[in-house]
Amino acid sequence: MAIYFCFSDECGYYSDMMTTKQIQAHPFYIRSVIMIDAAEWRVLNQRYRQLKETYCIPQYREFKWAYLWLMTKTNCAQNDDNLNYFKQQGKDLSVYKNFVEDAIKLVSELSFVKIIFTFSVNMGEHHKEKNLLKFHFQDILRRIEMEIQSKDNLAVLFVDPVNNDKNEQFRDLYYSLINSDDFIMQYGHVKDSLNIENSHQSVGIQIADFVSGVFNSILKKDEKHSYDFATKLFCEYIFPNIRDHRGNKYGTGIIEIPSNIKIRERYKNKIENMVNEYRKK
Repeated sequence: MAIYFCFSDECGYYSDMMTTKQIQAHPFYIRSVIMIDAAEWRVLNQRYRQLKETYCIPQYREFKWAYLWLMTKTNCAQNDDNLNYFKQQGKDLSVYKNFVEDAIKLVSELSFVKIIFTFSVNMGEHHKEKNLLKFHFQDILRRIEMEIQSKDNLAVLFVDPVNNDKNEQFRDLYYSLINSDDFIMQYGHVKDSLNIENSHQSVGIQIADFVSGVFNSILKKDEKHSYDFATKLFCEYIFPNIRDHRGNKYGTGIIEIPSNIKIRERYKNKIENMVNEYRKK
């Protein structure tokens, strides 16, 4: 029996009542999943620890994708000891960009990796936050199940804690999905409890944070915001490893929540055009 570890993190923001200003700041809510063979977790963990040593980053410190932007700002790190630490090192931002790229590259070099994205467009159809999160987890579980159901396999899902209320909400949603009437038929290869682990203690969650951040940038990319660094990471390391079915990544590895064919086609065209343009360079 093969065991698979699935590390998931979120990016963006969503709530029941979002103001126009909030939607402009957070146009998407995204969850990413990095699915690897558990047998390779030790390899990934060891290589990531070595990478941190190479970049002189203490093992207990977590560098987040958001820091690449926050480190260029002033007076935004007062309540974030971790961010303050990295700002005080006085290193050029390119050093940390190289670290993020090397970390994502580690995952792409594993013998088995599948990346899954679920995303919601906040401008448009609105749902209760609890219902929207349920839709995200439901589709994540379905895609994990589809990936491994042909054999006697087991998948274990890990997510990053947000706060006590949200953590309990995650657990309740997961429990309701796993214990639904069609659990045995739909999710029989997924462990029946959600594992919430601190990101600073989890290599998988830390890299899932990078991957979520990259995808968020890709979705926001436009004529005014090129996001060149995110484009490079996505096209070189992430896009080739997105889950697909017979070559189709959309609706299988990149899933809009809730399902909407128009939105799927819009972002499919955007992503395909971007990848094709990048490959021409």
